[in-house]
Amino acid sequence: MISLGVLALRLAEIPNIGEPLTPDTGNADGGKRTSTKTCYAATFSSHRRLRLFLFAISVAHPSLVPDLNERMVSMSEKKANAFTLIELLVVIAIISILAAILFPVFAQAREKAREITCISNGRQIGMQTRMYVQDYDEVMPIFYAYDVNPPAGQPGHKGVELEILPYGKNKDIFRCPDDTGGPAQVSPDGGCPGTSSYWQCYGSSYRFDSGSFSIIAGESTQNAGSSFETDYTSNRIVTDASFMDPSDTRIIRDEMFPFFTNPIYGYTPGYYQQWHPRGGTVIFADGHAKFVVSSEQFDQEVVCPAGQKSGQTDPSTGEWYYWECD
Repeated sequence: MISLGVLALRLAEIPNIGEPLTPDTGNADGGKRTSTKTCYAATFSSHRRLRLFLFAISVAHPSLVPDLNERMVSMSEKKANAFTLIELLVVIAIISILAAILFPVFAQAREKAREITCISNGRQIGMQTRMYVQDYDEVMPIFYAYDVNPPAGQPGHKGVELEILPYGKNKDIFRCPDDTGGPAQVSPDGGCPGTSSYWQCYGSSYRFDSGSFSIIAGESTQNAGSSFETDYTSNRIVTDASFMDPSDTRIIRDEMFPFFTNPIYGYTPGYYQQWHPRGGTVIFADGHAKFVVSSEQFDQEVVCPAGQKSGQTDPSTGEWYYWECD
C-alpha cells in the first residue's frame, strides 16, 4: 500500500495556483509563449487539488475518507428525486383542471342518487295508499295538509302520512332527500320555527292533493293552527271508482318543483325554495311514481278525479284546475 507521506510528497511537486508562469526564453518569439509543462501545472485549481488529495488519502487509508464516487452518485440521486418549482406548478395546474372537471360530475351523481331515492319513496307511498284503499272499501284517506296544531311528531298531529303509515311503518319514506324546507315552514304563522324541512314540521315532504283525497266536514283541515286555516263544511268522498284515468291522475307530489318560480303556481313570492334542481316526484292514483322535469309535463297531468288536467282552465271560475284539485 502506498504510504501517505509518499503521496503527499508527490502532490507537493505540482506547482501552486497563482505561482507566476516562467517564461520560456528559449522560444523563437522571445519568451512570449509558455511551455506545455508550465501551462499544465497552472490549470490545477484549488478544488481539483483538494479532490486529488482526498482521492490519494482514500487510496492509502479508505477508512479516513468516504469514497468520492459514491458521494457524487448519492448527491446525483438526491437531485434527481427532487421536484423543481416548474414541475410542482405543472402538477398543481393539472390537479386544478381535473378538480374543475370532476367536481360537477360528482355533484350530478349525488343529485341523481337523491332523485332515485325520492322516486323510491314515492313508489312506497303509492303502494301504501293502495293498500289503505283496499282495506277501507276503496275509499281514499281523509285529507289533511300542513297541520301544525300540533306539529309533526307530537301527540294529536294529523296528516295523511299517519293514516297510511301502518302499511309501511317507516316515517322516513315521507322525507324527500332534497327537502330543505321553505319560507312558510319556518314562519311563526303556519310553520315551525327551528325546523329544517317540511318533513320535520308537517310530517311529509310530499303534498297530498286536496281533490284526490276524501273531505270530511269538521275533520279535514288545511293549515290548521295558522291565521289562514281552511276548515271544510261539507263531505266529499273519493273512491277508486271516482278516477276516470288513474294511471295519469296525480294524487301526491313533491312540495317544491324548480318551475314553481312561476307565480302561476302560487309559491312565489313567500313560499318557494328549490329542492331538486331538475324536477320532482309525482305519485299517481294507480300507485306508480315518476320524476317530472318540466312544467309542460306537470300541466298535462290529470289532477282531478273526473279527468281535468292541471293546466286546463275551469270555464266557471276562469282558474286552472290545478287550483281546485291540487
